[in-house]
Amino acid sequence: LSRELESKKRRLAIANDFLEERVARRTAELKETNAMLRRDITHRKKAEKALADSQMRFKNVFETAAAGMAIIEGQTRTVVEINRAGARMTLYERNQLTGRCIDEWITVPEETEFHQIPVPTRHPIECLLTTCEGDGIPILASTQNTILNDQPHWIISFVNIQKIKEAEAIQRELELRSRRAQHLESIGTLAGGIAHDFNNILFGIMGFTELSLEEAEPGSTQAKNLNEILKGGYRAKEM
Repeated sequence: LSRELESKKRRLAIANDFLEERVARRTAELKETNAMLRRDITHRKKAEKALADSQMRFKNVFETAAAGMAIIEGQTRTVVEINRAGARMTLYERNQLTGRCIDEWITVPEETEFHQIPVPTRHPIECLLTTCEGDGIPILASTQNTILNDQPHWIISFVNIQKIKEAEAIQRELELRSRRAQHLESIGTLAGGIAHDFNNILFGIMGFTELSLEEAEPGSTQAKNLNEILKGGYRAKEM
């Protein structure tokens, strides 16, 4: 009986050691899992904070930008949001543009290769913005793709270039006037040269006429003809 009891005690001790080992191993695994979860939570919180900070910076830039900016839904090309500068340029209220297709109020010139604003643009392109009053404003626009709420969107930014266009028109007019002035100056120079040559020829004609008149018989037909030549010469000289 004593040996049987000792055997049971040994088996019980072995089982107890085995259970303690398993508990220790499982506890270590749980601690490692818990540490990994804490790290994942920390990283996720940092990522969420970084995303929130990025969204806040974009929101600040979007709202305070001097250029017009709008967020466009990728499939329908409708306005999701437009900033204050963009709405001010169109003379619409911001909520009046939300949900409208951008192609209704920003169009590309007919002479370009595009039928509508391309996305993305390789470089800024000239477009025409139609205000709520029906006036057309020339703008320079650029677009780029983005993802919003896991859906494709794009952002368009645009600036009013009407004053630049007006300055270019004035510059072209000044250049045209300059070319006209240069043309008139060239004509004047040519006319001056012709007049100088004409006066030289006329001087010879009048000089020889006067010499011939001195040798002609007064009152003769020759004298009368020479006087007419001399009168014509004086008239030509006055011209």
